[in-house]
Amino acid sequence: MIKKVTLLFLIFLLLILCFSSSGCRKANPPTTPEEPNLFPLVINNWWMFSVEKHTVAGTVDSVSEYFEKWLVSHAVEDTSSIEWFVLEKYRSALPESAEVLVDSAYYGRDSLFIYTKASFMGVNLDVIASPKNPKEIPTWSQDTTIMGLLIRINGSYVGDTKITVPSGEFQTFNVMLNVDAIGRDTVNVAKVFYWLGDNVGPIMVIYKTSTDSTVMKLYQYQVQD
Repeated sequence: MIKKVTLLFLIFLLLILCFSSSGCRKANPPTTPEEPNLFPLVINNWWMFSVEKHTVAGTVDSVSEYFEKWLVSHAVEDTSSIEWFVLEKYRSALPESAEVLVDSAYYGRDSLFIYTKASFMGVNLDVIASPKNPKEIPTWSQDTTIMGLLIRINGSYVGDTKITVPSGEFQTFNVMLNVDAIGRDTVNVAKVFYWLGDNVGPIMVIYKTSTDSTVMKLYQYQVQD
């Protein structure tokens, strides 16, 4: 049970705001000057989400509610063509309550992709690259290894969707991921759905497993593109 919970946490950490892999076929060069900016990586940009998490244990469904803030805190020097930034995640009971730092990860960008890399208990997780325009890569697949298990991520671009969250109404790019553990049998571990706004960033995220589901809705944000 502990190993299963840890595995699910690792997968969630690896996937959040990631849609693709560096092993995917490369997106075609932009054909117009107006490529979507679905994750504006600018220092001091931040997004605050209202979060509702349901956890099922037997016949009991427990619900926890809190707020989570993502902050692009600073840039990191790197000799590659990728610009790297540190994204910090804070949690609070209410929007005005004291915030506690709960996690951080590296996010990067180049001309075609947004990258993320993180670590857990001193173990570096694979770098994931998400296309800046998922319409150009409507389906993709990535294999990675977590805790010795082969994990396959199959992603797809669902379409354009208008949604309403606490911070307002947005036209979004909707992306879905199926996460499977590959062994003697293929077992679906999680499904992840993202709604992303041009020049806004993540607007809603839904993460589902067999035992819990987490819904994150954009509550407040401050973004420069």
